[in-house]
Amino acid sequence: MAINFNDLPQEKPASQYALIPGGKYRCIIENAEMKTPKDETKPEYLNLQLEIFDDTGASLGRIWDIITESANEHVRYKISRLIKVFNIPFTNNFELKDLTKVLKGKEMMVDLKVDDSQDTDKTVVDIFSADIYYPVEAVINAPVFEPEEDNTPSDSEY
Repeated sequence: MAINFNDLPQEKPASQYALIPGGKYRCIIENAEMKTPKDETKPEYLNLQLEIFDDTGASLGRIWDIITESANEHVRYKISRLIKVFNIPFTNNFELKDLTKVLKGKEMMVDLKVDDSQDTDKTVVDIFSADIYYPVEAVINAPVFEPEEDNTPSDSEY
């Protein structure tokens, strides 16, 4: 197949991995799977592929959220929030791999931030934000703050 030089882009296209600014976004869990880390002495982790949407419903891109088993309270809270958002009826003990069966295709809201601690900035789930994950209905149906009317008379009313 011949390549037509005149049809080649003359400017660099936008990156498909553009940073998504920090904030609260609607997302769909496109995939949920267990992965083995490169260091095989470490345990498997749950890898969530999230498609992120803006307020108009346009896709902003995808991020990957990694969830591990850990004694760290922040990580344990993150797992707790994910289970509560979808009212998953776990009692007592469960394994992360059990979540792969119920999360794919689910929709939620998520807190994101830009992590600039590595060589390359990337958008990640913000585990230090308020509740990390939220049911979509809770955010959509949340009361909207509307400023009170200003009843101060204007200069033209005197």
